[in-house]
Amino acid sequence: MTTVARAWKISLVSSRPSSQLHLPAEQGTPGHDANGRALPPAIDRFYESYVSWREASAQVWRAYERWVGCPSSERRLAHAAYAASLDREEIAACLHALCSDRLFAGAR
Repeated sequence: MTTVARAWKISLVSSRPSSQLHLPAEQGTPGHDANGRALPPAIDRFYESYVSWREASAQVWRAYERWVGCPSSERRLAHAAYAASLDREEIAACLHALCSDRLFAGAR
């Protein structure tokens, strides 16, 4: 798990009631709670999907900036790249929503 994913994992898990999720140890092993128990794979998938979605969102902004700042001779290609990045971001958002629905279905 990347450092960014771990940081988001800690901040998001910390915002949930402890009855729903186990808090990870401050200096513990990634994927484990404060008592050393392994977290369910669904939690890891949830955080990884969130990070993937945020990275895809950042790519959309970069592609947009390239599109609006490129010479007119390159606009069609730049727009195609922007549209493709929007598609990838939508897929990442849908996957994250699916992971979220599966993880928190029992908490409702």
